[in-house]
Amino acid sequence: MEGRLLVFEQLKDLGRPFANVVQVGANRGQEVSAYENYGIDWAIMVEPQDDAFDKLRKRVAGRPRYIAVQALCANMDGVEYDFYVADNKGQSSSLLKPTRHQVEYPKIEFPTQVKLTSTRLDTLVASVAERRPELSPDAFDTLLIDVQGAELKVLMGATRLLQHVKHVFTEVSYDLYEGGATLDDLQGFLRAFGFQLHFLQLNRRGWGDGLFVKV
Repeated sequence: MEGRLLVFEQLKDLGRPFANVVQVGANRGQEVSAYENYGIDWAIMVEPQDDAFDKLRKRVAGRPRYIAVQALCANMDGVEYDFYVADNKGQSSSLLKPTRHQVEYPKIEFPTQVKLTSTRLDTLVASVAERRPELSPDAFDTLLIDVQGAELKVLMGATRLLQHVKHVFTEVSYDLYEGGATLDDLQGFLRAFGFQLHFLQLNRRGWGDGLFVKV
């Protein structure tokens, strides 16, 4: 949780306003109370896994502007994936097959695979906005992504959203999952939308977080 919330401290230090968030890979909604403390007005929180989503849905109950959506985000609508479910409360689960992750973290296992069908993030945000006419799809300023190597797939399905958001905070990893996005992949893609890497923190195992800001 601390890593994902670091974005708001960084943005405060930069003097960049933030109010509305899209979070992909929200897990159990651990950040909900902190979002309120940071003054987040609207939040769309996306999580594909049944158990985690049930807890997320309960956490946002009574908060009408915090919207939980159960979906697997990727670069295309309607693609069926084998989703690898991790036994650490789903936190390491991914639509990509774990590779070096099993070497670096041998105690975390992936005992289950489930079939999930993908949704583009642009499709998801537009669908939420249709149901909430007071919410404009271009109202969101910050995108948070924690999807265990599938970050580029999420971004490729969010090209409309990227025209409006000003900040992207994403997990960055190397070779933990088969076909996972690299930092160069993310930088190259986001550069086309006017983003530059402002902050990067990686641990010795080759994963961490990066903050991209629109200049």
